[in-house]
Amino acid sequence: MAKSVKFENDIYLDSSSVMHNKTKLSEILKISTDEKIVGTWINDKPLYEKTIVATKVSGTDLNIDIGVSAIDNIFIYGGSLITTQGTVYGLDRYEAGGTFTRAEITSNKTKFHYVSSTGNYTNGIVIAILRYTKTTD
Repeated sequence: MAKSVKFENDIYLDSSSVMHNKTKLSEILKISTDEKIVGTWINDKPLYEKTIVATKVSGTDLNIDIGVSAIDNIFIYGGSLITTQGTVYGLDRYEAGGTFTRAEITSNKTKFHYVSSTGNYTNGIVIAILRYTKTTD
């Protein structure tokens, strides 16, 4: 569904009519497991985004192929662990009392790695939003 902003005199600006690099804003605002261009990096290269969704079982690590070749710069833009109990945690590194979580991209930029210790709060769905540029652009 397209988002819109209402201005004075019943004038609306709809996100389906706003374009960036020939892509509708309404498409940019969608979260997708498919690669898409979402903007421009500081060196004017296209900035891509891809979301990874995986099930996490306590005491096990996720090591997921990103599925993109020729990655130049990459970072974890955002994400969460949604536990089986319904609690939502950010993917930021956490350590306390012998428990920990950590989200990272491997040094060769091909895998998303999510590590956590045992504990019920580490069971659930991991959602990681990755943003990156490519060496081919």
